[in-house]
Amino acid sequence: MESNQDIIQYQSVFKVGVVCSVDGREVKVRVDKTKNTSHILFKGALIKSVSVGAYVKIIKGFTPIIGKVDSEMLKPKESTIPEYHSSQDEFDRILVLKLVGYITPERFERGIIELPLIDNECYLLNPEEFASIHSFAKNDEPIITIGNLSTDQQVRISLGVNNLFASHVGIFGNTGSAKSYTLSKLYHELFALYD
Repeated sequence: MESNQDIIQYQSVFKVGVVCSVDGREVKVRVDKTKNTSHILFKGALIKSVSVGAYVKIIKGFTPIIGKVDSEMLKPKESTIPEYHSSQDEFDRILVLKLVGYITPERFERGIIELPLIDNECYLLNPEEFASIHSFAKNDEPIITIGNLSTDQQVRISLGVNNLFASHVGIFGNTGSAKSYTLSKLYHELFALYD
């Protein structure tokens, strides 16, 4: 159980901004000024801040809605008083997200069950949430690990054995793109699991 202090710390460090526009599956988030850096230092760990291609969660009630940052832009602020601001304060950084799914207590689910509201808060994902997006298995299902995410070697790609081998499997790619290696890796991991 997390203490209130841990929750407050997490919210202050991992909060990205707030939703400022919802247009179907496209959501825009106004980024807090303190999150305009490439990395954040938290409890001695270097955490990548939000950027194009990153996943974020939007909290709507008890449902964490997951979006992937598709693009970003600078938008001029509508109301500024010229005498009391610097030139840096004239623009807001806006992230354009595509909604991809939501997190249940058990796992990450693809698809949309509801849309966020204006002013819902947006956060970076914690390591467990990020890993759940890249796990293609149910919690109680045996899994095999076939590799790591190319953009983050710490994130393993896991597949559920029951769904993968209970159906037809197709591996497509150009000549020399490691199709045979991928197939041998799948079967090697399967045999190692049940050896």
